[in-house]
Amino acid sequence: MYRLSIYATLMLMGFATQAGTWIEIPDSHMRQVCPSELVKPSTKDCAAVIESWSGGAFDPVGNRMLLMGGGHGGYYGNELYAFDLDTEKWTRLTDPTIPTADAKTVCYSTWDGGLTPTARHTYNHLAWIDHLSELFLFGGGTSCWNGGTLQDSWTFNPITRSWKLKKRTSPVGDNYVQIIYDPESREVYAKNSSRVQQALFSFNFFTNKWTKKISGIDLDMLFRTGTLDTKRHQIWFVGDGTVNTLLLHPPFTLAAIPTKGGDAIVNTRSPGVAYDPVGDQIVAWCGRAPKCRGAQTNEVYILDPAKLTWRVDIPSGEGPTPNKSSAGTFGRWRYAPKNDVFVAINNVDDNVWLYQPDRQPLSAEARKNARPSK
Repeated sequence: MYRLSIYATLMLMGFATQAGTWIEIPDSHMRQVCPSELVKPSTKDCAAVIESWSGGAFDPVGNRMLLMGGGHGGYYGNELYAFDLDTEKWTRLTDPTIPTADAKTVCYSTWDGGLTPTARHTYNHLAWIDHLSELFLFGGGTSCWNGGTLQDSWTFNPITRSWKLKKRTSPVGDNYVQIIYDPESREVYAKNSSRVQQALFSFNFFTNKWTKKISGIDLDMLFRTGTLDTKRHQIWFVGDGTVNTLLLHPPFTLAAIPTKGGDAIVNTRSPGVAYDPVGDQIVAWCGRAPKCRGAQTNEVYILDPAKLTWRVDIPSGEGPTPNKSSAGTFGRWRYAPKNDVFVAINNVDDNVWLYQPDRQPLSAEARKNARPSK
């Protein structure tokens, strides 16, 4: 009754609706394609690919979600997973690399001489690179008992199913980073934690170099998730009590944004946050129960970037089951342009869920924005 009274109040205030739809894809448990044997010296199984501070990225051309995780003293499997929205099936794109004999105590970035990255906490460190049609991975918390901080940069080619080490080191210098691909510059941007350099960096794939764009960007990334607003060419960060924007062109201004109606999702730690190019809105969701700080897993929070007001959509359908073991949602909430849905992956033993927003008749510009990247 308490929750219902909150919904009723929010609806009367114009901050809540019941417009979208939750869609559960049957028989879509990721565990079906996990390795049959435990990767030694793991203390956890493939559930840690999702639960251990790990995220994902979306490939709009292949119409699939890509996941990689594990790390620290938990799971040592560095395999890469894909969920295909066309076939509605999981695939394990790679097999786990055998860790070195001293992998418990020595923190490596690779166990096979640079052919594959180690298993690691991937946080918000994964991004799809449109112009290369490849996955990008930066750093993370590697597989060893003290979870060493990595600064390596990799790309993965889904066609050849092979990794390429782009750079062993970087000036980013942090474990908690937001990685964003910018299709305009064809560069990857990395916003690091305020505890290190308080800076914004970019990686150029032509020169294969990291460059500091600007200093003095004081915003901690540990419990925030960002998404690129392609219309305004800026990143929106949501989580840990604030909403912020960061321009991706000079003067690279960081701003604190006061918003109304979305305290529950704003106070969430490491939520899922994705820009909706059709509705021109920021769509956020939280799948980790203790981190959600009042937000429920059947709720979707939608921010109007012009009015700076949130509305809570309570979609029809049950919605995903909360994951009480997950450290956060990170990049496992993504917009899929071909299907015009948002993908939520929350547990290896639960089905994949889609959030289908309620659309008004679309303008020609909105239809154009909804097309998959090439």
